[in-house]
Amino acid sequence: MPHSDTVAVHAGEPTLDRKDAPVTPDISVGSASGYPDLQSLDAAMAAHRGYGRWGTDNHRQLEAAVAGLEANGLATKLEAVAVGSGMAAIAVALMSEMNAGDHVVAAHDCYGTTVTFLRNDLPRFGITPCPCSRRRFVSCVTARCHLIFTSGWPGDAIKSRSLL
Repeated sequence: MPHSDTVAVHAGEPTLDRKDAPVTPDISVGSASGYPDLQSLDAAMAAHRGYGRWGTDNHRQLEAAVAGLEANGLATKLEAVAVGSGMAAIAVALMSEMNAGDHVVAAHDCYGTTVTFLRNDLPRFGITPCPCSRRRFVSCVTARCHLIFTSGWPGDAIKSRSLL
């Protein structure tokens, strides 16, 4: 484990498991992999390797680095997930925290694609989006609200004592 003063530089570094091991991993530029036989393919698929959208060694190093930075000084082990876009990050964050029957209160002026995701996709999973303005924010939060998603204005709305 890197020293806490240098974790930002060394987090996620590959293991130096041989005398000539590279300090940085090779850059993965391919999105598909070839296998000599079906047994090798099956092993890669079972480990979620071999297809660029499942991540590459570079993705795994980034995830390890971010987890190391977040966990710096904590007694618990953290994990991180690297995704290909901001919208993917929003979808992962919301879908991993919500279940059918939950409500999400969301700022009505979020990024357009986020609003579309909230309005069109979450209801297919039984999740109810509750878009609201700053003025109505406090009244939108009910006992069924599982998550609050804003885009730049939570400070004004969350100052309300009724939410604390």
